[in-house]
Amino acid sequence: MAEAVQKADRQKARWSETFKALSTFVSTVVIAIAGIMVTNRYNDRQLEISRNTQLSALIPQLGDSSENVQRFTAISLSLYGADAVPALVATLDDSRRDVSFEAERALTLIGGDATPILLKTYNQAKTSSHLKAMCLYTLGDLHARQATSIAIDVIQNSSNNDELRENAAKALGFLKDTNSAQCLVSVLLENQNNVELSKEIILALGQIRDVRVTPELLGLVHNRNQDIRISVVWMLAEIGDKNVLGTLEDVMKSDSSVYVRFAARDAENWFKRYH
Repeated sequence: MAEAVQKADRQKARWSETFKALSTFVSTVVIAIAGIMVTNRYNDRQLEISRNTQLSALIPQLGDSSENVQRFTAISLSLYGADAVPALVATLDDSRRDVSFEAERALTLIGGDATPILLKTYNQAKTSSHLKAMCLYTLGDLHARQATSIAIDVIQNSSNNDELRENAAKALGFLKDTNSAQCLVSVLLENQNNVELSKEIILALGQIRDVRVTPELLGLVHNRNQDIRISVVWMLAEIGDKNVLGTLEDVMKSDSSVYVRFAARDAENWFKRYH
């Protein structure tokens, strides 16, 4: 009996030692995990502080008098993702074309994170017409589907200035939505005296490539403006309707401008090579 009691006591002692060892191990693991979590949070916080410090140093350089500094800064800010979007959107309003387009390029590199702020900025009443135009262009370049209806409304409204309407055409070209093609054709036919707007619409139609609009555009090869005729022959080749080859050949032979004839020849060669 005494031997059995002693055996039981030894068993209890072994269990007690095992439990103590296990408890020590578990405690060590818990402490280690807690330490890793604290370290990671500290490192994340330090990284955030460093990131914000770098951003704080870069953003003022967008206002530098040197165009090259501004352009380089815009490109650098694209590496910071969504945090840099507000500053870059503001830079779209720069009157210097190269600076505003570097900001646009940086925003397209950031991607979809830029879309909400661009839409919000566009819709604000205080936003300048130039900034609206650049926001719309950038939204198109980002292929933001919300921009389609905005661009259609803009280009149909003749009270909007040329820059805004031209950028609406560019946005629709980027978006390649065939539902906008007929709208673009209608605006084009109504605004043939506006050469720059017409050229942008023609370019957009070439990007959309909706063959259904080809018949309505063939008449433009006789437009009195040489630049529009050049744009049209290239657009017809881009769209890819084989029925236009005869028209291109006629233009090559009979157009009054040597530049248009050369454009028709090159457009026909391009068509035959890539379609």
